[in-house]
Amino acid sequence: MKKLKAHFRFFMEFLFSAECAFAIGVTGIILAYYFYDINRPILEYESKTEKIISSNNDTGIKISVNGKEYQDLYLTSVVLSNSGGIGLSGKDVSPIRDDPVRIIFPPKNKIVGFHVDNNHTSDEISCRLIPSENELILEFNYINPNSSITVNILHEENSSDFTMKGNALNVSSIEKKSEINKTVRLCWGATILFYILMYALYIYRRREEKDKQIQ
Repeated sequence: MKKLKAHFRFFMEFLFSAECAFAIGVTGIILAYYFYDINRPILEYESKTEKIISSNNDTGIKISVNGKEYQDLYLTSVVLSNSGGIGLSGKDVSPIRDDPVRIIFPPKNKIVGFHVDNNHTSDEISCRLIPSENELILEFNYINPNSSITVNILHEENSSDFTMKGNALNVSSIEKKSEINKTVRLCWGATILFYILMYALYIYRRREEKDKQIQ
Protein backbone atom coordinates (compact mmCIF):
# COMPACT_ATOMS: atom_id res chain seq x y z
CA MET A 1 0.00 0.00 0.00
CA LYS A 2 2.85 2.37 0.85
CA LYS A 3 4.52 1.63 -2.49
CA LEU A 4 1.25 2.33 -4.30
CA LYS A 5 0.89 5.67 -2.53
CA ALA A 6 4.51 6.51 -3.30
CA HIS A 7 4.01 5.75 -6.99
CA PHE A 8 0.81 7.79 -7.04
CA ARG A 9 2.54 10.76 -5.36
CA PHE A 10 5.44 10.49 -7.81
CA PHE A 11 3.03 10.47 -10.75
CA MET A 12 1.16 13.51 -9.38
CA GLU A 13 4.47 15.35 -9.08
CA PHE A 14 5.15 14.48 -12.72
CA LEU A 15 1.84 16.09 -13.74
CA PHE A 16 3.10 19.40 -12.32
CA SER A 17 6.63 19.04 -13.72
CA ALA A 18 8.27 20.95 -16.58
CA GLU A 19 8.39 17.75 -18.66
CA CYS A 20 4.64 17.24 -18.40
CA ALA A 21 3.98 20.92 -19.14
CA PHE A 22 6.09 20.61 -22.28
CA ALA A 23 4.23 17.42 -23.31
CA ILE A 24 0.86 19.12 -22.78
CA GLY A 25 2.01 22.08 -24.87
CA VAL A 26 3.06 19.82 -27.75
CA THR A 27 -0.22 17.89 -27.45
CA GLY A 28 -2.13 21.16 -27.62
CA ILE A 29 -0.38 22.03 -30.88
CA ILE A 30 -1.17 18.59 -32.33
CA LEU A 31 -4.84 18.82 -31.30
CA ALA A 32 -5.14 22.36 -32.66
CA TYR A 33 -3.78 21.20 -36.02
CA TYR A 34 -6.03 18.13 -35.96
CA PHE A 35 -9.24 20.10 -35.34
CA TYR A 36 -8.18 22.71 -37.88
CA ASP A 37 -7.53 19.97 -40.43
CA ILE A 38 -10.90 18.22 -39.96
CA ASN A 39 -12.79 21.52 -40.21
CA ARG A 40 -12.98 21.10 -43.98
CA PRO A 41 -14.32 18.52 -46.43
CA ILE A 42 -12.36 15.27 -46.19
CA LEU A 43 -13.12 12.88 -49.02
CA GLU A 44 -12.25 9.24 -48.50
CA TYR A 45 -13.20 6.04 -50.26
CA GLU A 46 -13.41 2.31 -49.72
CA SER A 47 -14.19 -0.56 -52.08
CA LYS A 48 -15.44 -4.12 -51.78
CA THR A 49 -15.46 -6.79 -54.51
CA GLU A 50 -17.79 -9.78 -54.56
CA LYS A 51 -18.04 -12.72 -56.95
CA ILE A 52 -21.46 -12.99 -58.62
CA ILE A 53 -20.86 -15.98 -60.86
CA SER A 54 -17.80 -18.08 -61.74
CA SER A 55 -17.12 -20.47 -64.60
CA ASN A 56 -15.41 -22.77 -62.07
CA ASN A 57 -18.78 -23.56 -60.48
CA ASP A 58 -21.38 -25.55 -62.40
CA THR A 59 -24.49 -24.01 -60.83
CA GLY A 60 -26.69 -23.96 -63.92
CA ILE A 61 -27.31 -20.25 -63.30
CA LYS A 62 -26.97 -17.92 -66.24
CA ILE A 63 -26.51 -14.17 -65.98
CA SER A 64 -27.03 -11.84 -68.92
CA VAL A 65 -26.34 -8.10 -69.04
CA ASN A 66 -27.71 -6.12 -71.97
CA GLY A 67 -28.38 -9.33 -73.85
CA LYS A 68 -24.90 -10.81 -73.36
CA GLU A 69 -24.34 -13.87 -71.19
CA TYR A 70 -21.38 -13.92 -68.80
CA GLN A 71 -19.68 -16.92 -67.20
CA ASP A 72 -17.48 -14.82 -64.89
CA LEU A 73 -18.84 -11.68 -63.30
CA TYR A 74 -17.81 -9.60 -60.30
CA LEU A 75 -19.40 -6.68 -58.48
CA THR A 76 -17.31 -3.94 -56.89
CA SER A 77 -18.95 -1.33 -54.69
CA VAL A 78 -16.99 1.92 -54.33
CA VAL A 79 -18.11 4.21 -51.53
CA LEU A 80 -17.13 7.89 -51.48
CA SER A 81 -17.77 9.64 -48.17
CA ASN A 82 -17.12 12.95 -46.47
CA SER A 83 -15.60 12.47 -43.01
CA GLY A 84 -14.76 16.17 -42.55
CA GLY A 85 -16.62 18.87 -40.69
CA ILE A 86 -17.84 20.84 -43.74
CA GLY A 87 -19.90 19.82 -46.75
CA LEU A 88 -18.59 20.00 -50.30
CA SER A 89 -20.59 21.45 -53.18
CA GLY A 90 -20.26 19.87 -56.60
CA LYS A 91 -19.59 23.37 -57.95
CA ASP A 92 -16.31 23.43 -56.01
CA VAL A 93 -14.99 20.24 -57.61
CA SER A 94 -12.35 20.51 -60.33
CA PRO A 95 -13.91 20.47 -63.82
CA ILE A 96 -13.77 17.38 -66.03
CA ARG A 97 -10.87 18.74 -68.10
CA ASP A 98 -8.68 19.14 -64.98
CA ASP A 99 -8.88 16.77 -62.01
CA PRO A 100 -12.50 15.77 -61.31
CA VAL A 101 -13.69 13.31 -58.68
CA ARG A 102 -13.48 9.95 -60.43
CA ILE A 103 -13.07 6.19 -60.07
CA ILE A 104 -10.02 4.71 -61.79
CA PHE A 105 -10.57 1.27 -63.30
CA PRO A 106 -7.89 -1.43 -62.94
CA PRO A 107 -5.96 -1.95 -66.19
CA LYS A 108 -7.21 -4.66 -68.60
CA ASN A 109 -10.42 -5.17 -66.62
CA LYS A 110 -13.47 -5.34 -68.87
CA ILE A 111 -16.25 -3.20 -67.41
CA VAL A 112 -19.72 -4.61 -68.02
CA GLY A 113 -21.86 -1.92 -66.40
CA PHE A 114 -22.17 0.58 -63.55
CA HIS A 115 -24.77 2.56 -61.64
CA VAL A 116 -25.29 4.67 -58.53
CA ASP A 117 -26.61 2.47 -55.73
CA ASN A 118 -29.46 4.63 -54.44
CA ASN A 119 -30.14 2.17 -51.61
CA HIS A 120 -26.74 2.96 -50.10
CA THR A 121 -26.36 6.60 -51.19
CA SER A 122 -27.46 9.45 -48.91
CA ASP A 123 -30.96 10.63 -49.82
CA GLU A 124 -30.02 14.28 -50.30
CA ILE A 125 -27.33 13.50 -52.88
CA SER A 126 -27.97 13.56 -56.61
CA CYS A 127 -25.13 11.95 -58.56
CA ARG A 128 -24.52 11.40 -62.28
CA LEU A 129 -21.89 9.04 -63.69
CA ILE A 130 -19.90 10.07 -66.76
CA PRO A 131 -17.80 7.31 -68.37
CA SER A 132 -14.38 8.26 -69.66
CA GLU A 133 -11.33 6.29 -70.77
CA ASN A 134 -10.48 3.81 -67.99
CA GLU A 135 -12.36 5.88 -65.43
CA LEU A 136 -15.78 6.97 -64.22
CA ILE A 137 -16.41 10.62 -63.33
CA LEU A 138 -18.82 11.48 -60.51
CA GLU A 139 -20.88 14.66 -60.82
CA PHE A 140 -22.88 15.39 -57.66
CA ASN A 141 -24.80 18.32 -56.20
CA TYR A 142 -23.09 18.23 -52.80
CA ILE A 143 -21.87 15.80 -50.18
CA ASN A 144 -22.41 16.72 -46.55
CA PRO A 145 -20.40 15.49 -43.55
CA ASN A 146 -21.11 11.81 -42.83
CA SER A 147 -22.83 11.46 -46.22
CA SER A 148 -21.76 9.03 -48.93
CA ILE A 149 -22.18 7.95 -52.54
CA THR A 150 -22.08 4.27 -53.49
CA VAL A 151 -21.27 3.21 -57.06
CA ASN A 152 -21.67 -0.40 -58.15
CA ILE A 153 -19.45 -1.64 -60.99
CA LEU A 154 -19.84 -4.94 -62.84
CA HIS A 155 -16.66 -6.38 -64.37
CA GLU A 156 -15.29 -9.64 -65.77
CA GLU A 157 -11.88 -9.87 -64.06
CA ASN A 158 -11.37 -10.58 -60.36
CA SER A 159 -9.71 -7.33 -59.35
CA SER A 160 -10.30 -5.03 -56.40
CA ASP A 161 -7.79 -2.37 -57.47
CA PHE A 162 -10.40 0.33 -57.99
CA THR A 163 -9.09 3.69 -56.76
CA MET A 164 -10.37 7.26 -56.61
CA LYS A 165 -8.71 10.54 -57.53
CA GLY A 166 -9.66 14.17 -57.81
CA ASN A 167 -9.51 17.46 -55.98
CA ALA A 168 -11.79 20.31 -55.00
CA LEU A 169 -11.87 23.43 -52.87
CA ASN A 170 -9.90 22.59 -49.68
CA VAL A 171 -9.54 18.99 -50.92
CA SER A 172 -6.14 18.18 -52.40
CA SER A 173 -6.70 14.43 -52.79
CA ILE A 174 -9.05 11.54 -52.06
CA GLU A 175 -7.51 9.05 -49.65
CA LYS A 176 -8.36 5.42 -49.04
CA LYS A 177 -10.27 5.08 -45.78
CA SER A 178 -7.78 2.64 -44.26
CA GLU A 179 -4.90 5.06 -44.95
CA ILE A 180 -6.69 7.90 -43.12
CA ASN A 181 -7.34 5.64 -40.13
CA LYS A 182 -3.66 4.63 -40.10
CA THR A 183 -2.62 8.28 -40.02
CA VAL A 184 -4.95 9.05 -37.09
CA ARG A 185 -3.68 6.03 -35.15
CA LEU A 186 -0.09 7.00 -35.91
CA CYS A 187 -0.63 10.52 -34.57
CA TRP A 188 -2.19 9.32 -31.33
CA GLY A 189 0.42 6.59 -30.97
CA ALA A 190 3.22 9.13 -31.40
CA THR A 191 1.57 11.36 -28.76
CA ILE A 192 1.42 8.50 -26.24
CA LEU A 193 5.05 7.59 -26.91
CA PHE A 194 6.01 11.24 -26.43
CA TYR A 195 4.35 11.26 -22.99
CA ILE A 196 6.20 8.07 -22.08
CA LEU A 197 9.46 9.68 -23.16
CA MET A 198 8.76 12.78 -21.06
CA TYR A 199 7.92 10.58 -18.08
CA ALA A 200 11.20 8.68 -18.53
CA LEU A 201 13.11 11.99 -18.70
CA TYR A 202 11.36 13.13 -15.52
CA ILE A 203 12.40 9.94 -13.73
CA TYR A 204 15.97 10.38 -14.95
CA ARG A 205 16.06 14.01 -13.77
CA ARG A 206 14.72 13.12 -10.33
CA ARG A 207 17.32 10.40 -9.94
CA GLU A 208 20.06 12.82 -10.96
CA GLU A 209 18.84 15.32 -8.38
CA LYS A 210 18.70 12.61 -5.71
CA ASP A 211 22.27 11.48 -6.48
CA LYS A 212 23.52 15.06 -6.19
CA GLN A 213 21.84 15.43 -2.79
CA ILE A 214 23.50 12.23 -1.58
CA GLN A 215 26.94 13.48 -2.72
